[in-house]
Amino acid sequence: MSKSFSDIPAHQDEFNIKNYIQGLAKFIMECETPLTIAIQGDWGTGKTSIMYQVEDKLMDYNQSTNSKNAKTIFF
Repeated sequence: MSKSFSDIPAHQDEFNIKNYIQGLAKFIMECETPLTIAIQGDWGTGKTSIMYQVEDKLMDYNQSTNSKNAKTIFF
């Protein structure tokens, strides 16, 4: 029987993309504001998973530094 994948967004890095998540979160915390970033892709490509993981990393940065407070908006 072949392995199947769930359509539930992942909060853990199941696709080995942590370097991209960390890089994007670091860029967001260090860039000039205001800034808007869009995550685009076809259905099922992991957009929501990426957003959840970036949001978690931003919360880590917010708690560990006295830098700006990044906010995420999901719609």
